[in-house]
Amino acid sequence: MKSKRIFSIATLALVIFGFLAANLAHATISTTGDVTPDPTTTTSTDDLYVGNTADGSMTIDLGSGVINERGYLGYDPGVTGTATVTGTGSTWNNVGPWWPSGSLCLGYEGTGTLNIESGGTVFNASWGVLGYYSGSTGTGTVTGTGSTWTNTGNLSVGYNGSGILNIQNGGLVSNTHGFIGGGFEAYGTGTVTVSDPGSTWINSTGLSIGYGGEGILNIENGAAVSSIDGVVRGPSGTVTVTGPGSTWTNDGELQVGYSGNGTLTIQNGGAVIANGYQSFLGRNGTGTATVTGTGSTWTNSSDLVVGYHGDGTLNIEGGGVVSNTDGIIGTNSGDTGTATVTGTGSTWTNSGDLKIGNSGTGTLNIQNSGTVNTDFSTYIVRYGSSGSSSIAFNNGTLNTGGLLAAPGELLGTGVINTTGLVSDI
Repeated sequence: MKSKRIFSIATLALVIFGFLAANLAHATISTTGDVTPDPTTTTSTDDLYVGNTADGSMTIDLGSGVINERGYLGYDPGVTGTATVTGTGSTWNNVGPWWPSGSLCLGYEGTGTLNIESGGTVFNASWGVLGYYSGSTGTGTVTGTGSTWTNTGNLSVGYNGSGILNIQNGGLVSNTHGFIGGGFEAYGTGTVTVSDPGSTWINSTGLSIGYGGEGILNIENGAAVSSIDGVVRGPSGTVTVTGPGSTWTNDGELQVGYSGNGTLTIQNGGAVIANGYQSFLGRNGTGTATVTGTGSTWTNSSDLVVGYHGDGTLNIEGGGVVSNTDGIIGTNSGDTGTATVTGTGSTWTNSGDLKIGNSGTGTLNIQNSGTVNTDFSTYIVRYGSSGSSSIAFNNGTLNTGGLLAAPGELLGTGVINTTGLVSDI
């Protein structure tokens, strides 16, 4: 009797386990509200609507998968659509061969929310959009190691509507060109926040912040963003890189204030690396960069131009460090460039020349134990210059191979160390 009881209990346990397993298997793709067609039956030729004419939600978990041609979250005005892809092996594939096929839209005319977590993956064969039409809202969160959103085409956060993208706790997003706030003939508002060690946003071509609209990019707490060309533009573009290990790496041009207003802030140990062609502050617009705090760095493998067919401002303070080959302040006639280096440990290093007022108006302020290093020559250019230029000292230090300036262009009190010619050009 005893052995028979054990067998009966074991059999009951197997039955219960089989029942639970069967129900969990059926629960791997679950929906509520308006989700059409049934995501368990869609194919690569079907469009999937989560929240079409009424609110709807979809959850993909426990290693299950959904495949369709195009995906929409929050299609009609006033409608909310939410999708969650969670767990290792859980996938949502939008596989049409070209735009608009293969795209995923979070907030077409309504409100769309996408959560990718705990190792879930989403794939788009073309474009990803958050906030497509004016009045729409799209929000995406990619969180946890192994959680990925892959876009074979562009990713636009706030195309004509409002878009928010959060990449955190080791999540990964990749695309070709990234747009925050607008796009081609689009004027939306977008915010992207990439936070925590291991969290990564890869833009295999360019990254535009404020392309026709208003864009904000925050890189914080050890996260990483990479792009080829980085453009912080207008009407308003803002980038903040903050915290040790937080990096924005560009392998092409970096332009802050291109045809609009752009602001770059590097603080609390954050780093920006520009490995490509020249970096610009104020290119056909107004650009401001502030590098502040010990460990905060902006490293340029080529020239740094402050004011190029526009107005540029560079602030290095509180122990921040900037380096480049040639430094140019006030490039062309009508341009205005200002650089201020202030505070102990604050340093601007030019491995080539430093030109102040190349053809425009340039001002260099060295203050409060700040230091400027120029390996070759520092000179104030007056040939063709449209305004007056100067170096203003207030207890700062200039170390330079040579210095070419008129006495009236050297203002205040400071230290000049030079091994070359000091002359009045």
